[in-house]
Amino acid sequence: MFGELPKLFDRNFAVAYILPSAAFVGVTYLIVHRFGLSAGLISVSSDRFFKDLTAFGLLSLLGGVILLVTNRGVVRLLEGYWPLNLGARLNWLELWLFKKTREESLKSDEDIKSLRLSKKVVPRETQNQRNKVKAREANRFPSDERLVLPTSFGNIFRAFESYPRVMYGINAIPGWYRLLAVIPKDYRELIDSSRSTVDFWVNLSFLSLIVIVEFYLCAILSGQISWAGIVSRSGQFPWIPVLGLLSFRIAYTFAKKAAGEWGNWVKSAFDLYLPDLRSMLEFAPATKEAERLRWINFNIAVLTRRATRMPEKTRRRPEHPKTLESLYLELLKLNDQERSLLLEAVLATKRPAEDVSNEKRQ
Repeated sequence: MFGELPKLFDRNFAVAYILPSAAFVGVTYLIVHRFGLSAGLISVSSDRFFKDLTAFGLLSLLGGVILLVTNRGVVRLLEGYWPLNLGARLNWLELWLFKKTREESLKSDEDIKSLRLSKKVVPRETQNQRNKVKAREANRFPSDERLVLPTSFGNIFRAFESYPRVMYGINAIPGWYRLLAVIPKDYRELIDSSRSTVDFWVNLSFLSLIVIVEFYLCAILSGQISWAGIVSRSGQFPWIPVLGLLSFRIAYTFAKKAAGEWGNWVKSAFDLYLPDLRSMLEFAPATKEAERLRWINFNIAVLTRRATRMPEKTRRRPEHPKTLESLYLELLKLNDQERSLLLEAVLATKRPAEDVSNEKRQ
């Protein structure tokens, strides 16, 4: 959700989509060649090197575009948004980890409070352990038990998606698309660059699973293995599926780390530019409690299309013309070079008017 779709042929698109696609095309060639299914359509030879290289590049580009189009679905699949409400039925492990972390966090608070009430020095080890638990609670899980997803990757997403709501009262979904209007281009590029790293590992983990399915599908089509042989104890399980599982595990681990780093950029964007969004929406500054309530009403207004809940806007008043005294004080702040440049600009604007008046006199 956060960030922009990368442009074709830019760095982010190459890293996030073309590289995983190229790896998948290469492994697909090995699988098809291994089972003899190419039938002359796919071959690599010195005589056709440049043609084969061109075909490889075009297939990688096509695969990258497909990954770009299906990106949201792939990300949501890894997050744990599964059909038939499977996510809610299979999230027991993540729920247990969430509750365990919450209990450890509360216990650490009680331990620190007990030490301070007894006027004892808090040991550094105890404080460091508490900091680790608090960081894991904030960055690994969402703020509420009902938001827990069945995958660790999805809960890392939920953790930074819930950050603006917890801190400021604004929902991430309506808030982010409007926040993009005030985030500077340079900062947006940093966010998108971090997002491309997430997409790279997400696509690599997803394609690793596709490789396993592809391998056994080709084995069945070539007659070298049957459907029953896949699940039998004596069935073939060669090195390509093993490497596919290993690749998925590694890519999934790095995807979680990259998602956490990307989440830090998103959270920082709300911290830095939410006041600018408030100003652009023409909401007047208010106390912390009043502003939080205003963002909550804003969430309801834009998500449910209820105009009555939209906060009142304070129209910007035009600036009053500056007096001679204020202009004189501003001129004193300029150095000699800036004053001379200002004088030349003023004279340049007055010369045409003086020339016209002289012509009329003649």
